[in-house]
Amino acid sequence: MYTIYKNISVDEFITLKNRVTAISDACRELEQSHQYTLPNDEKSDVALALSYTKKADRYHYNIGFNFDDNIKKTFHTYLLKAYDTPNIRYYKSKVFYKDVDIDFLEKNWKTIFEKSIELINSWKKEDLKEEGLFTPHH
Repeated sequence: MYTIYKNISVDEFITLKNRVTAISDACRELEQSHQYTLPNDEKSDVALALSYTKKADRYHYNIGFNFDDNIKKTFHTYLLKAYDTPNIRYYKSKVFYKDVDIDFLEKNWKTIFEKSIELINSWKKEDLKEEGLFTPHH
């Protein structure tokens, strides 16, 4: 089995992947009720991550859980909200929870997701100050 991580064995990866998948399954109703989607792409089989996305008008939202590939085997959660103009994407991002283990995520996924949505929704257009070049897809 192919794994992209240096600090875990294949067996540890499989165990963590099953637990991350269980969190994803548990989040499904909450994710859908807030119009977020969990895209299924080629990385989803090899990554210990969940990346929920939503698009509304010119805004893009992202709530994610990522494995940190460290000796402690921890995760972090992040938020991103972006607004697109014809040439520039303005955004704000934040690491929301840091250095949390899989047990914490399993016990607290609902609270994490709800607090993430509350925070990301509180960010107004004028809060999106970071910027990058934006090329719209046609």
